Amino acid sequence: MQLNPETPLPSADVEFREHLLDGGGRIDRYVILRHLGEGGMSTVFAAYDEELDRRVALKLLRARASEGALGRTRLLREAQALAKLAHPNVVTVFDVGEFRGQVFVAMELISGQTLRHWFKERRRTWVEIVEVFLQAGRGLAAAHSAGLIHRDVKPSNVVVGDDGRVRVVDFGLALARVSAGEAPGEPGLDATESAARLSSSTLLTTNLTTDGAVAGTPAYMAPEQIIGAASDARSDQFAFGVSLFEALVGVRPHPGRTLDERKEALVSAAEASFPRSAKIPAWLRRVVLRALSIDPERRFPDMDALLAALGRDRERSRRRQLLGLTLGVSFGLGVTVLAREELREAQICRGGDRTIEALWGEARKGSIHAAMQAAHLPYVDASWERLTPILGEYAEGWARLHHDTCEARRRGELTDHLHDLAVACLDRRKAAFAALLDALESPDAATLESAIEAGRRLPELASCADAAALTATTAAGAPELVREIEGLRARLEFARVALHTHHADEGLQIVTTVSTIADALGHDPTRAEALALRGLLLADAGRYEAAAEALTRALWLADIVRDDPLLASVMAQLVYLTGERLGRYDEAMAWRPHAEAVIARIGRRSAAHARLLWAFGATLYRKNASYEAIGTLEEALEIERALFGERGSRVAETMVHLGNAHYVANDFINAQVYYERALTLLEAELGRDHPELASVLDNLGAAVASQGDLDHALDLFRRSLAIGEQIHGPQHPELAPAIGNIGVILAAKGQRTAARAHFRRGLALEEQGGGPDHPSIADSLIRLAALDRDDGDLAGARERLDRASEIAYAVNGAGDPLYLWAQSELGELDLREGAAEEAKIRLQQALDRRLAGPPIGEPEITPMLQYRLARALRALGHDRGRAAELAAAARAGLMAIAGSGDYGAAIAELDAWCMPPNTCL
Repeated sequence: MQLNPETPLPSADVEFREHLLDGGGRIDRYVILRHLGEGGMSTVFAAYDEELDRRVALKLLRARASEGALGRTRLLREAQALAKLAHPNVVTVFDVGEFRGQVFVAMELISGQTLRHWFKERRRTWVEIVEVFLQAGRGLAAAHSAGLIHRDVKPSNVVVGDDGRVRVVDFGLALARVSAGEAPGEPGLDATESAARLSSSTLLTTNLTTDGAVAGTPAYMAPEQIIGAASDARSDQFAFGVSLFEALVGVRPHPGRTLDERKEALVSAAEASFPRSAKIPAWLRRVVLRALSIDPERRFPDMDALLAALGRDRERSRRRQLLGLTLGVSFGLGVTVLAREELREAQICRGGDRTIEALWGEARKGSIHAAMQAAHLPYVDASWERLTPILGEYAEGWARLHHDTCEARRRGELTDHLHDLAVACLDRRKAAFAALLDALESPDAATLESAIEAGRRLPELASCADAAALTATTAAGAPELVREIEGLRARLEFARVALHTHHADEGLQIVTTVSTIADALGHDPTRAEALALRGLLLADAGRYEAAAEALTRALWLADIVRDDPLLASVMAQLVYLTGERLGRYDEAMAWRPHAEAVIARIGRRSAAHARLLWAFGATLYRKNASYEAIGTLEEALEIERALFGERGSRVAETMVHLGNAHYVANDFINAQVYYERALTLLEAELGRDHPELASVLDNLGAAVASQGDLDHALDLFRRSLAIGEQIHGPQHPELAPAIGNIGVILAAKGQRTAARAHFRRGLALEEQGGGPDHPSIADSLIRLAALDRDDGDLAGARERLDRASEIAYAVNGAGDPLYLWAQSELGELDLREGAAEEAKIRLQQALDRRLAGPPIGEPEITPMLQYRLARALRALGHDRGRAAELAAAARAGLMAIAGSGDYGAAIAELDAWCMPPNTCL
């Protein structure tokens, strides 16, 4: 071990050192052998431990520092810090004690040199440098995991052993992170006084620098250390980056050696940059410069993340270099470099290329493309153009990972067990890929419509290279059991593809078989996965209650086996299903505390976190908590943008829900903004004619209509209808909603004949598709009844409304929004026929049910019930105060949606009642 002298030894220290070296001096049980060097506060000797028969490095606190409590406390703290660690890249502490009033620490004796001497000894390649810094970084990461911050990371505090192992040393300034609620020390004491009153158990959580002072070496300090602010593990990361930068290019990234010089340089707050002449790979520059960010928030989240980037990209570059070398020798010299056995093994590792070629070769591509074109749908060419690179990238990624996994085992870097798990994982991914390709080769309309999304939802490959993920749900037991479980999990991939291509019946058959076998085998991880898929497939088939039951069972089973990613995914789907499809909002929101616990384990700002926020946000606006929903969905969108960028259907889906939340809050302008952004993303992702655009166009049309721009809304609804007609033809039942929307706009514009024609066409398509009693028919009947009523055909209007009431009541009972809407319209007929008492009873019952349930369905239902009930009370001369309250509430509600329908007459009548203001009598 060599330490650079920073200050000359005082004469007293020199005399003491010579005394120890003269004639085999001793410190406690340690015999002093030789002097090794000096630190800022200590002298280091090589010594012999007589009791344990080993050589050690003995650090003795210098006499001047020992005169105060602060010096002793610093050294004790270093020993305490190191004693907490047991890591190959951190120097090991054996003992700590006092000798004649001076503190000593016995630690492992390292034969080697400091990192500074190592990289100055001769010119090192960037590959050698990165390899050494990876080891040092692992030592720091271990310290951080133990709650310790080094605070003085620099090349002279890292030792490269003669055996090649790197150790981080000199933790004299280490400071443990203080838990929330703990005080780091006693206020009002200077550092020396405070140190004297500390117990040894608190040394690591006490900052021993004086108030306003800084600890460390200025040239390597992070900006927050220089200005005396609180430092954390990211400060060590900055110093690590300075050291790595210096090792790579020979100079430090920032000017200044003293504290004042560094403070002056910090005023400019300029980010570091590499010299143009530096021959450093671009990826390595990016890693180092991120660690050197002035703002700690822009650095890596922790040392593990930095090391992952440093190690991953280094290995990728190393493989590219080896490949280039092999090709150069082969073509340049015409000889075989690899031995025949090595060549044979290397050829085995290229088997993945042949596998992918068989699945995704030119012939298969041509066959799939031809099958898609044969459907003669307007969007398939755009879908093929976007789908091909998705599938190609997946195929290349699979082959590359298969090759790397094989090579890692061949080089001895991967155990046979982990290799087998990785290969099984890759086999499952291959099964999913093959299943999707099979579906695309003989596609139906549902497969074609969902092809791009199904491609993007192929199971991720990265988890097949993640040891923790591979071992988390691994089957244990006899080889036959393990093989059977792997076979079941591969079959589930086919069910997953069936889900993503909307073939629920096929998927449910697979899942039922897998579940039966997994139950018999008692393998809970596979049972949880199968149950989750079953719930999603049931939801896709519209069997929502059964889906919720399956997802709930899957959620608790995933919790039992500690499969947190599956647990978070299932919970998000269950929350959305319970709120969106079943309308049980409080039940859906009750999962939120459990969700917070799951996210705490998985990590905030992850994809799982975003998905849960999305599900809760969608439930909140349905629950009429619009502003809370907006905040929740905005956080989800922020995370998704950070993870996926400003693209993709996932981001667009969250934007649509944000639009919905603003729409429910009557903020139609912002609703329009989010719908338009979602539409733009989906057009780029899917093309302008894809059927998934239709629902967004409908939502956008509603937002625009609510602002009174009926012409623009009409154009949007007609575009939605045109997409549907191109895909399904003019007589398909799925066209009915768009046709109905157009009818509503035409009615609002006073084009009653055209509106009636659209409502009748929509009604005929609904009856054709779902029969005479399908729930969707009620909507068309109610709208036609309003036209009949205004044309004076009260009997025809009542006949349609009675039929609509019967249909809606049969589906969801007296709380169904369509049933309440029909009752409101029947109340209007009662009023026009002079039956005010009957109208009052009918409307009061409907309003009570409406206010007791969720505010779903058409927005005018509540204010129109209030308006009509107020008219009934006025006509009967009953309870004028109650009538006034209803009139005021009705006026406010109708004003909020005035642009989206023909409510002018009702608002005018309410205005007359409410003059002067606040009377409404």
